[in-house]
Amino acid sequence: MGEILIAGAGPAGLAAALALHAHRLPVRVLESRERSDRITGSRALFVHHDSLALLEAISPGLGQAIAAAGVRWARRETRYAGRLVYARDENSEPMSDGLPGYTSLSQSDTTELLLDACTRSGINVEWSAKVHKVVSSQDGVSVTTDSEEARADFVIGADGAHSNVRDSLGVELEGPRISCFHIVADILDTKRDSRTLHYSCPQVDGRTALYIPFAGGYQIDIQCHGEADAARLAETRSWIPPEDVTRVAWVSRYRFIRAVAWSFIDSHRRVLLVV
Repeated sequence: MGEILIAGAGPAGLAAALALHAHRLPVRVLESRERSDRITGSRALFVHHDSLALLEAISPGLGQAIAAAGVRWARRETRYAGRLVYARDENSEPMSDGLPGYTSLSQSDTTELLLDACTRSGINVEWSAKVHKVVSSQDGVSVTTDSEEARADFVIGADGAHSNVRDSLGVELEGPRISCFHIVADILDTKRDSRTLHYSCPQVDGRTALYIPFAGGYQIDIQCHGEADAARLAETRSWIPPEDVTRVAWVSRYRFIRAVAWSFIDSHRRVLLVV
């Protein structure tokens, strides 16, 4: 088999590269970012047991390394209007394969550990190499980047929510764009022992708040009353616990959508979309 090109060096693209390498398939990874550009914000926090086990299988030691870099919280709570309605102490014991049920760390930390595994495996990531367009045929895929017109037998599109690979295939995202806006922040250099979901939280004027520990701090995610409300909160720190205002490292807004690509492959079965 000829070369397989992967667009995107995030967790999905790097995991795909390691899986292909484990099957002795030639792989090339192209990433639009500079190597020195670090992803800001904790973003996707969890790596669950099944993912850890898969990563351990394709790159021995990687699942254990990611598990060790993250944290498991001691307690899970649900509150309503300040009142505790559910609580469960978490079992921190590893499962039969030695891996935990999950680990919680920032996406940038997960990405760095995946990059280290790729380096050890001899997988080269080409930086500042954005994929702009792909054209598939029965014989392969033509790939347009910042600096070249490349050919590949197959392409994996792991280039994010605004994927140029997906756009090139004419694949639309289908699903409702509901008016559910959130604001999220990372609080560093402090520790929370519990993962808490708080409905009608009095500390944030009755909004729903989610507090999630991760290695090095915790994430707070507030469900807002629409787009204007999210914009207002972005201008203030009133929703941050007072003792942690000086520890805010990242604030972002996002809109919750339920959308999926109507197809994950092209008509020639040469391009695969992954998330």
